Amino acid sequence: MEVQIPENCNPFTREKFEAISSYDQFDGAITDLNQAFHESYNNMIHHTYEKLGKEHTPVIVMAHDQVMLFFRGEQESVNVIPELYRKLKSIGHVSFGVFVTLADNGYGELREDIRESLEKQKYLIERGLSFLDVEPLPMEYGVSQRGILESALEMISNVLDDGAVSASKVIAFARQNAPRYLQGAAIGAQLEIDELHKTVMDWKEQMGET
Repeated sequence: MEVQIPENCNPFTREKFEAISSYDQFDGAITDLNQAFHESYNNMIHHTYEKLGKEHTPVIVMAHDQVMLFFRGEQESVNVIPELYRKLKSIGHVSFGVFVTLADNGYGELREDIRESLEKQKYLIERGLSFLDVEPLPMEYGVSQRGILESALEMISNVLDDGAVSASKVIAFARQNAPRYLQGAAIGAQLEIDELHKTVMDWKEQMGET
């Protein structure tokens, strides 16, 4: 069934239309019914999106990193993910990435492809630590977040030296870093909420009481 995408379709709805053909790759009447549903549903989304903010009632939409205001026929978008959020997420991914790499190897002798991956991660962590020497994180959580990188570096170095992955060392590494990982996630969430709140309050002030 050919899918008709509306002209000037907004990007979020367009993605849904373009994905219709990926649903149920089996030929037949049931598949056609499913695709017809998705086409009708996406048309509704598109037409709703077109109407947002056309009248005097403002509408705020959160999509990915962007918060959008539709009001009086105009649209304004603001990115509510600050740079510090991205740094914390990247640091958190380091400990998780090392754990996943070691899990891929399994306990025992180190595979050559895993060795190469760990050596690359080791180099990137060392670069990251050098960066934090120049641009440190806020003091209230900078030490613990730096600890994630230092712990990951130590874990990788031990595995490379031993030529094997130890179950007890991996478990100890995970237990040590889990609280730091969760702290980073909580701080990142707070940063995003604060930025979202500031943006919405600024919009509210521009709109006036009415």
